[in-house]
Amino acid sequence: MFLRQPAPGVVLLVEDDDGVADVAKAMLERCVPRVLRAANGAEAERLLAAHRDEIVLAMVDCWLPDIMGPALCQRFRGVMPALPILLTSGCDNVDARQLAMGGRAAFLPKPFYPAQVMREVTALLGPDQRHAA
Repeated sequence: MFLRQPAPGVVLLVEDDDGVADVAKAMLERCVPRVLRAANGAEAERLLAAHRDEIVLAMVDCWLPDIMGPALCQRFRGVMPALPILLTSGCDNVDARQLAMGGRAAFLPKPFYPAQVMREVTALLGPDQRHAA
C-alpha cells in the first residue's frame, strides 16, 4: 500500500538513534520528497519553527534524550494543531488513543518495517488529509 506519488511537503523525523533514523528516513523518502531529521526535542522544535509551512507530518520517537515524545508532540500541537503525528517506541505500553491530542496520530512499535511505515503515513496523509494540516 504505497502512495502512488509522493505526498507534497516534508516529514519531520525525530529520532536519537542514528541507525534507526537512517532506516526510517529511507522508508519515509518513499512517501515524501524530503525528510528533516532531528536527534532531540530542542532540535525538532527549531526545525518545526523554521519549516512550519512545509512540514506535513512528524514521526517522533517516544524516548528522546531531552524530552519524552508525547510531551514534544503536545508542544507541536501548540504550534500546528492539525499536524499528523506518528509516534514510535520500542515499548508497547503506549496508549495510541492518548496520542491524538486533538489531532490525527498513530503509534508504530519498533522494530517497524517498510510496509508498516508506508501504511501509517498513507493513512495520515491520505488524499482527504494531505492539506488539513
